[in-house]
Amino acid sequence: MKNLKMKLTKRIMALLMAVMMVVTMSVPAFATEITDKKSFTLPVSIQTKVMDGKVIKSADVTLNEGDTVLDALKKLYPTEKVTTETVAGVEYHYLGDLKWYQSSYTFDGVTYTSNYIPAIKMTNHSQNNRFFGDNGTKSNNKIATHQPYAYLTNLNATETSLNLSVNSTFNNTVHEKDWLSEKDYNDYSGWMVLIDGNTNNSGVDTVLTSSNTSVCLAFSMVTGLDLGQTGYIKNNTGVWTKVDPWF
Repeated sequence: MKNLKMKLTKRIMALLMAVMMVVTMSVPAFATEITDKKSFTLPVSIQTKVMDGKVIKSADVTLNEGDTVLDALKKLYPTEKVTTETVAGVEYHYLGDLKWYQSSYTFDGVTYTSNYIPAIKMTNHSQNNRFFGDNGTKSNNKIATHQPYAYLTNLNATETSLNLSVNSTFNNTVHEKDWLSEKDYNDYSGWMVLIDGNTNNSGVDTVLTSSNTSVCLAFSMVTGLDLGQTGYIKNNTGVWTKVDPWF
């Protein structure tokens, strides 16, 4: 009986030591997992260089691994709070110069949600105060630089190469007062995300890492072609066609 108790005691002690070793080894690993979420700093900007050569907002912002481009843009306005407004059933969010909303789609039974920036605040920008005249010509409005669209020749050449009528992509419309919005001036205009200088990303939901070097939200008149990026335009038969960067 005495020998049985001693054997049982030894087994219990061995089990306790094994448990302690597992705990001792796992706690540092868990702690490392938490502390490995490093912070890093990136230059972040919003610019309208193809319109007026300007940068609307820029700063070096501190991010954490896992933060997205939208998180980075929000950090350009650290003292402001997000507000919301529902228009035609769509809930828009506002912060500083930013305006965004969420869209959803379902594929194979799975619903995906993504964020999208349709416009950036542009005080006094309106149909009567435009950067360019009709078809990218010079405007004498106050907001304008009094120069034609810098890449008008490139745009017209691209239209011709796709068997489109020259200037047929222009709509010559500012869609919302005090904002610079997608499809203002041209049917292919809008805000594009450049990470490390290119648009090969998933937009504002792209997750950033410490290996990235910069983030820029830039307005393009034509699918990024005037930002030095590859773009796509519909040809005369309605087929989306790849177009090489203009510079």
